Amino acid sequence: MPEPDAVQPDAVRSGHPSTPATRPYAVTAVVASLALVLAGCSGMSSAGATRPTGTGEGAPSVSAATTSVATGASASSGGAASVTRAAGGHTASSSATNEAPALTAGSGTLRIVAFGDSVPSGAGCACDPFPELTGPLLAERTGRQAAVDNLAVGGQTSADVLDELRDPDVIARLRRADVVIVEIGANDFDEDLADSPDCADPMTAACDGPALAETKDVLDRITGAIAAQPRPADARIVLMGYWNVFRDGQVGASRGAAYVAASAKLTDAFNDVVGDVAKAGGAIYADTVTPFKGDGTRDATFALAPDGNHPNEVGHRLLAQAVVDSLDRAGALAR
Repeated sequence: MPEPDAVQPDAVRSGHPSTPATRPYAVTAVVASLALVLAGCSGMSSAGATRPTGTGEGAPSVSAATTSVATGASASSGGAASVTRAAGGHTASSSATNEAPALTAGSGTLRIVAFGDSVPSGAGCACDPFPELTGPLLAERTGRQAAVDNLAVGGQTSADVLDELRDPDVIARLRRADVVIVEIGANDFDEDLADSPDCADPMTAACDGPALAETKDVLDRITGAIAAQPRPADARIVLMGYWNVFRDGQVGASRGAAYVAASAKLTDAFNDVVGDVAKAGGAIYADTVTPFKGDGTRDATFALAPDGNHPNEVGHRLLAQAVVDSLDRAGALAR
């Protein structure tokens, strides 16, 4: 999702637009052996090595735009979290994930790096976005200081995140990260297709099928690139799904039954892909449908900003807890 004021100049695919002219959600991940992992990305941009991390045109680079934000002390554990910001379904894990020591067994600062679109970047909400909220929660659970690097950028696609992984500064942050959170992919899809009578089945070749296949390939590359980096022994990768790749709640319902049905089918298919990628890549899948919609019938309006597209403060707290719960289920928070 894009930031509300970051209007994109071109009419592109929009999974979570904040305004009719903007691009939606933006999500997360990072890279490793660049020569091997990124060499096959023939269709990806190879422009400058430094990706913008602010919003709007002319945003500063990762290294130039970061600022430190204190989040306050945690509860009884005495842990605290600091934040560096750039301007439940099932848990999928592999043997590599299971073999990693628990985050609670480590010492020193627990470092968290987040990638993604306007959801983790906090668009549409005058509140701390969920990666920042995850820091204090993990500080409390682990008894360690927590530091968060939120590198999410509104409007990003999965290909943008993969391209971001070329940045040497981003790679350096990854190599220190105990937890990498990635929520990306909603902007890979064209929201206008959800209104098309020809896309009642969004997985057809004429609708979202090709885009979903391409997104899966890029998510595989993102996960592999992150996992290939030399990282702390307790390192975990958390891949997050979406409660809806398009608009939800009352705003989504106002678009009509065909829109609601098509977006729900695409969301289910996308989340299945994210779960499969996580399982294959030794990552952890974090479900966001259950916190927002329960068994799928709950109205998610209570957790959404007025645009029906981005989380509000309640929604961000739910997403932060979803990250912690997924790590807990994977045994990463064992005492």
